[in-house]
Amino acid sequence: MIDETLQPIQIKNWTQGFQTQLRTSTKRTLSRLKSIESNTISHDPSSDLSTKFKTNQKTIKIPDRCIHSQYASRKISFKQKQATQTIFQQPLCKAPLYMQLIPFFKVSAQSWAIFNGHTGEYITGYNQNKCRQIASITKIVTCIVSLRLAKELNLNIDRKRFFVPDQAQKISGTSAGLLKGDSIFLRDLLYGLMLPSGNDAAVTLSYNFQLYSLENDHFLKEMNRFVQALGLSNTQFSNVHGLCNENNFSTAYDVGKFTYESLQNEQFQKIVRTQSYFCETPNQLQNTSRELYWENTNKLLQQGFKGVKTGITKEAGPSVVEYFQDSTNSYIIVLLNCSSSENRWTDALRLLQWIQKQDTLIKQFI
Repeated sequence: MIDETLQPIQIKNWTQGFQTQLRTSTKRTLSRLKSIESNTISHDPSSDLSTKFKTNQKTIKIPDRCIHSQYASRKISFKQKQATQTIFQQPLCKAPLYMQLIPFFKVSAQSWAIFNGHTGEYITGYNQNKCRQIASITKIVTCIVSLRLAKELNLNIDRKRFFVPDQAQKISGTSAGLLKGDSIFLRDLLYGLMLPSGNDAAVTLSYNFQLYSLENDHFLKEMNRFVQALGLSNTQFSNVHGLCNENNFSTAYDVGKFTYESLQNEQFQKIVRTQSYFCETPNQLQNTSRELYWENTNKLLQQGFKGVKTGITKEAGPSVVEYFQDSTNSYIIVLLNCSSSENRWTDALRLLQWIQKQDTLIKQFI
């Protein structure tokens, strides 16, 4: 077989060539778009945009300008079609140009998406609207709904203890090591949910919150109401932990949206950025007490990321949602069904580096 892996010098040359041509094409494109916007708006300064474009629907032809890189076969077109009302309802040059671009490297995830971490705005992605199982990424919604219900019910998460039921100890998959009869503080339970990705913690949360409602499957319905309120019609939850179920699905786009909403909660942020956690819990049935210690499954917390959740099942594949923030930029990166568990980290790091470079380039021209 022929080794198609790019060598470091090839990557460097490709990047330099791409960036040089991108700068040239970007300047040319921005100049034309500004000219078009200026000429169009000047037709009738006293009228609003909607009236203006109904009375003056000239076709503006812009030559097709493309980047043909000698280092890759990708063709990136900046061709502008006929001017319509939709085009000029907002300032032309404000749209990020990286929305028209794709990474020059391969991303192993079958679906991925990048969002602005400050605004929640979608930036770019691939297969971002394809529905698929999301495994333990489900627990992002399990956690935020728990925090909201606790606030609604006036439960102090540092003082309220939840009882671990038999079905929680018996649940398969990743575990926080809970035992039937454990009496655990609600805050500790949330850490057991998000750090080791405890399915037993998820079941315990659902079981105990159900005691406060006469509605069947109240907690699960609250999870679905949460995403429905955000307008995320491509997401549905059939369980609270994310184990295999064809009726438990979402998309990379929807995951990014409900992750952004969850990150607005300070307690949620604190939980998902924690690398390790220790607690002590008594067991009412055995009349004993033991210590519990959990480490976060998110390896990128040690490389500057701020959370939020990993997930993996045979059906969903290795997946992860990452949140990055520095002094200038903030991003949410969603990766679903990666080729391997390790490639989750590689994909996330490379996409972060790529989007940061695109932001830097764009800021030079806008």
